[in-house]
Amino acid sequence: MNIRILTTLSIAIIALASCQDVIDVPAPEGESRLVVEAWLDNQTREQKIRITETLPYFQNEFTPGIVDAEVVVSSSAGKTLGFEDQGNGDYIYDASSEAIGTVGDLFTLDIQTNGKSISAIAELNRVPAIDSIVQEFRDDAFGEGIYCNFFSRDPIGLGDTYWVKTYQNGEFLNEPLELNLAFDAGFSAGSEVDGLIFIPPIRETMNPVPDSLGQSPWIQGDIARVEIHSTNVETFFFLESIRDQLLNSLNTIFAEPVVNTKGNLVNNTDEEEILGIFNVAAISSLEIEIE
Repeated sequence: MNIRILTTLSIAIIALASCQDVIDVPAPEGESRLVVEAWLDNQTREQKIRITETLPYFQNEFTPGIVDAEVVVSSSAGKTLGFEDQGNGDYIYDASSEAIGTVGDLFTLDIQTNGKSISAIAELNRVPAIDSIVQEFRDDAFGEGIYCNFFSRDPIGLGDTYWVKTYQNGEFLNEPLELNLAFDAGFSAGSEVDGLIFIPPIRETMNPVPDSLGQSPWIQGDIARVEIHSTNVETFFFLESIRDQLLNSLNTIFAEPVVNTKGNLVNNTDEEEILGIFNVAAISSLEIEIE
């Protein structure tokens, strides 16, 4: 009797397996879009704007750079900055001898390319100083080792937004969980944390977070560097959206469909959406050696 049952099951499995067909579902490629990455700052160094064009999702290649564009940034202080075409999608302005502006300056980006006129506006907002970085030895759920906190106080006045960047031995920590954003001294508008020291979760995110399992400790002799970059509110929400989509897989069944992230670039020629962001940051920084 058992032999008959096994034989019947075997025949059924073979029959089902023979009925499986591979179905290729064509994915629409969609139209290509221009992407502008304009991250400028008040440091005396080269300033770069990159202009590229999107590729189909499944095309595993570097996005092509747009050349022969006219890229100009002008400021409310009367400066006109011409960015030189490097022939690969990068446009450079040499600010090694003088910063492009100071806090409070308003900047306008103008790009002429492929018959399109693109513009954006960004203000160089204030940034708080970093008072200190404190290191301590802990043996917690993340593991035994040295962990750090930075201390900085958000200035009084609602609406300041920041991107806090951490570097380990000169290498920028850029995993999705390391994308550290602050609205005033907290996570979001309306948190009533204006003018306070940044809340502990923001201070703690200066520690390396290599994966979803949590933070990892620093190693003795490491150089830990923290930078606070001021952003515009549009840039804050742009980065927040990017972070949410990069971490979408952690939401399991609650994951949302991936969409283009909205920036602050305006297409003055037609209705085509221009992707990317224009931000001019003031930067404060502090670094220590892990003992």
